[in-house]
Amino acid sequence: PSSRGGPRTTTTTTAASAAAAGGAARKTASGGGGAAGIKTSPGRVGPGGRTQKENQRPAGRRAGGTKLSDDAAIVADAELMKKNADLVSRNADLELTLKGIEQERDFYFEKLRGIEVMLQVHEEKGVASDPDKLVRKIFKVLYATSDDNVEVTDEGELMGVGSEEDEMK
Repeated sequence: PSSRGGPRTTTTTTAASAAAAGGAARKTASGGGGAAGIKTSPGRVGPGGRTQKENQRPAGRRAGGTKLSDDAAIVADAELMKKNADLVSRNADLELTLKGIEQERDFYFEKLRGIEVMLQVHEEKGVASDPDKLVRKIFKVLYATSDDNVEVTDEGELMGVGSEEDEMK
């Protein structure tokens, strides 16, 4: 049962719902209440100046007027459900891929940002800064993995595992 487009209260029986109800809907369709189980209020005018009965399609018929069999409707539903499951799975895979790409993007952005800070600090210090030490720190940032947990402070210094030992060299 469905109602669409305002105050209409028409009930129709489709082939898919008839199959799902185990034939109970077909009994309703053949047992009174109007042609093919369609209940209408006589004289009620719907959109386009037509009565509700004129606006209704008989149960189990497509817009083109061809009769759908119960088996065809079930097969069509099964195919749509399979396509939906495939699309849901594909969507989950794409979301997972997107998450991984975003993490990788953020990882490399942090590397570049850290190197930028180190270069800005080096430029501010001018002659007092050791270029060899700067190069070593840049390589340390470039070759660090996510497990190394190497970070660059706002002062251009390295924080993380083994950073003090490498800076002494």
